[in-house]
Amino acid sequence: MLQHRGRDVFLFVLLAAALWLPASCAGRDAAVDPLVPAAAETAYPVTEAAQPAVASTEIPATDVPAGKIPAAEASDTPAPVQAAVAGDLPRIVRRSRLVNSPDYLRDFRFDARTNRYFVSTSNGQLLVLDAETLEPAARFGMGGDLTLDEANRRLYVAPGSDYVPEGQAPVIHVLDVDTLEEVGAIEGRRVLALDVPGGRIFAGSPARPYPNQNDLPGVGIYDLATLTPRGEIEQSGVPTYNPLRDELLITAYTVYVVDPESGAILQDLMPELQEQPFAWCNGCEMAAGAYLFEEEGLLVIQGSTIRTGAGPGFEPEPLYFDAATLEPVTEFSRRWPMQFMCGSRPLLLPPIADTLYDQSFFIRYVVYRNFDAKDLAGSVLTWRDGLFAPYINPRTRQAYVTQGYVLDLHSLTPVGRLPAFCPLEVDEEQGRIYGRAEGDLLVIDETGGAPMAPLPSEPDALPATGVAAIYVSPGYPQDPTVFALLDNGRVYRTVDDGQSWVWLQGGLPVHDSLTLTLALSPDFAQDRTLFAGGFVGDYQGEGVLRSTDAGDTWEAMWKGLDFLRVYDLVVSPDYATEGRIQASAYYHRLAPWDSGVGLLESTDRGLSWTLVMTAAEQSALHEQAVSLAASAPDLPVRLAGYGQTLEVQDAAGQAWTAVDLGRQENELFRAVVPSPSYAADGTIYVLGEYGLWRTADRGVTWARWADPRLDDRDQANALSTLAISPALPDGSHKLFVGSYGGNFWVLAPAPGGAASPAPTLTSTTTAGADSSAMVTATAAISATSTPMPTPIGASPLRTPVPPLPEEPPAGAYRPLGPLATLWDSSDQTQRDLGYALQETAANVPAAYQSFEHGGMIWRGDMAEILVLFDDGTWQAYPDTFEEGEAESDPALRAPAGTQQPLRGFGKLWRSDKALQDRLEWALDKEQGYTAFIQEFERGFLLGSPIGARVMVAETKTGGRWY
Repeated sequence: MLQHRGRDVFLFVLLAAALWLPASCAGRDAAVDPLVPAAAETAYPVTEAAQPAVASTEIPATDVPAGKIPAAEASDTPAPVQAAVAGDLPRIVRRSRLVNSPDYLRDFRFDARTNRYFVSTSNGQLLVLDAETLEPAARFGMGGDLTLDEANRRLYVAPGSDYVPEGQAPVIHVLDVDTLEEVGAIEGRRVLALDVPGGRIFAGSPARPYPNQNDLPGVGIYDLATLTPRGEIEQSGVPTYNPLRDELLITAYTVYVVDPESGAILQDLMPELQEQPFAWCNGCEMAAGAYLFEEEGLLVIQGSTIRTGAGPGFEPEPLYFDAATLEPVTEFSRRWPMQFMCGSRPLLLPPIADTLYDQSFFIRYVVYRNFDAKDLAGSVLTWRDGLFAPYINPRTRQAYVTQGYVLDLHSLTPVGRLPAFCPLEVDEEQGRIYGRAEGDLLVIDETGGAPMAPLPSEPDALPATGVAAIYVSPGYPQDPTVFALLDNGRVYRTVDDGQSWVWLQGGLPVHDSLTLTLALSPDFAQDRTLFAGGFVGDYQGEGVLRSTDAGDTWEAMWKGLDFLRVYDLVVSPDYATEGRIQASAYYHRLAPWDSGVGLLESTDRGLSWTLVMTAAEQSALHEQAVSLAASAPDLPVRLAGYGQTLEVQDAAGQAWTAVDLGRQENELFRAVVPSPSYAADGTIYVLGEYGLWRTADRGVTWARWADPRLDDRDQANALSTLAISPALPDGSHKLFVGSYGGNFWVLAPAPGGAASPAPTLTSTTTAGADSSAMVTATAAISATSTPMPTPIGASPLRTPVPPLPEEPPAGAYRPLGPLATLWDSSDQTQRDLGYALQETAANVPAAYQSFEHGGMIWRGDMAEILVLFDDGTWQAYPDTFEEGEAESDPALRAPAGTQQPLRGFGKLWRSDKALQDRLEWALDKEQGYTAFIQEFERGFLLGSPIGARVMVAETKTGGRWY
């Protein structure tokens, strides 16, 4: 299980995670910090300081008065967990913008005697601030890790891994903290360790593979008072002084125990590393840091896996040693995790109420997070998927999580709000935490805070952002409330059919990559209640939130919610009497490895949850779950092939036949919605990306909706979602249509007029009704969970192969799972692929990049790159990229609107001129995701960002696709 604790390893993880976690501040060598979602800061009304000019010596500071820390107000129903003592929430004392993005705060120290803050920044600055006013006392042109020697009144500023201009040697600067004068420097070294009683400084440089580490100097020994050299240890690396043994630890690929007097290596604490066949190889393990905790008597060595930019997968467990004896510590109760610190001072997390809280990651193109609570024997008491806490406070028994909540550790339930930040330094005696959020410094008292007031809902025009879903009040038109959920997760409300809008920001999560879903109470007109659930990628869950004031304010409902990545919510038709809600959520357990979806249920209006069942994929969950949806008629119209086909059932209810409505090439159908009067008149609506159709006779004849607003659609402004009102007093109804371009239209009651002649039927027929593919009347059912861009090509026509035998041969299956519909709905696909070689699709780490004439897909399970050409053919190539190779060719200049592919995709593209000529330039950046792949006798099915694809294998490494 991966347990990043040390700062060097921790920040290296951030760099890998930054591929997938849009964020606001940075680790050592990156301009992003996945711990702190950039948009999260906008969710709280904390006054921002003015933007400082980089060259200015003035650093404006903004105080946040006590009691002005915003959070969701309590609803009429008590929150799941109440604060144990009034005022035990954290309180932001001050917040000040010190640097502008993309720069960030690097390290922090507080000198109590002078009452000054010392803050280093990523752009090579050291800021000295008055602790009361945050007014600048001085600014120096130096940056890096800070070490404060209070006894000798000195501050050491070491560059660490910071960039040093070519031709310049790294320098460790030494300041007098009282006079703020530089009193000396140590040249040619990057890191240091102090032996204050012995009057020694040990200064070294981190080992590195490129160039050869033999060009690094050894660890120098300097006099603490005069800074003059006293000797040098031949071994290079990062020094850590162990006062309990008067020994030096040097981290250099492994960890050596060294006699500081003679320089002799006494012991290698990780000899197994030297047994690896190649030093610094991709996939090899190495020591990333040795951390000595004198009071606890522990030495913690954090290992790391050398990796490509995709990430290491799992990292090795840290090693624990008794600092006095160097004997391995095997008792789990003494193996305290290290806190996740963005500052240079490490911090252990002791047991809290006989519970050890641990956080684990998997990073390999995708990022998964687990938060575990374990007893002192190491057994898991409870865990959460999609939860990460940059800081866990053992004194208040709270965690400050990236979702912007203060979490009660006993119940893992939010009890307050706090802007997401990454801790730089913790003053345990004063109960104060210093953190960074973008370029801001946050000064936080761990107690004394009051519940934060949410941002108010405010009038705002609907932005030009795709409309993902539309939710209509069940009490419309008596309560003409309609909600528009946008692609970026923001929610807007209208009560006048879109003439005016209100942006609901009173406690809903804010993140550019947020996926959100809503569910309204069937008695919304009376109780004003609705629920929201959501997630950000594979790594962060937002759980379930509830509003009882039509969306103006929200509170998190997490008690017992094991899985936080909620993708669907269903409210019981009898919610008023039974208070029943169901939530469906993704999960990924890291140890033991397990993934799938879970169904959770609440019978107390969301106050507490119980896990009902888990399943491997959504279809299985839906088939077995007890649905709360109101009963609805089985419709004789359905979507098939992930929206590529519309099918109509015959009058006998036995066969499904694809129908041609004259849709444009590559157009997808998005939704099938029955009218409120369907039982009486058979009216059904079908939304395509470029048009809307209606049948008034259960699919026998069809008419295209004639409205100029729906015309001239393309992929940029295609129609995205359809909703329908309940029956109006005159028996008619309204249609609500949204587009990817941010349009919202209300269409008048269904127009009259004769329908068009019966459409031409294709020859594709699927015998028997598939109940799992039927569309219910409760909502518009989308063709796919996320919008799919234009397919990158069409398959050429081929001569059909003979039909399959009725039963699969031994070792083969009829496919199940998320890709089964693609196979079930097409005789041609069945003939092309044959039977499945695995019963359901596998989750595979993958990456995708689109090109002018095709696309590339990386298969993590096979270490190969699939190239899909726009002529409908594909070819597989081995992925030969190794970390350290050139990621791009600076001599190549991409035309406007295109870019050069990088790393593995780029190496393949540059090395094959014929391939380069066929694909031409990349259109956007490489993106990682989890692919669904199911192997068949003659190819495989692939779920990717460009939609589900049939990959027919005509050779061992290629074929055709559609």
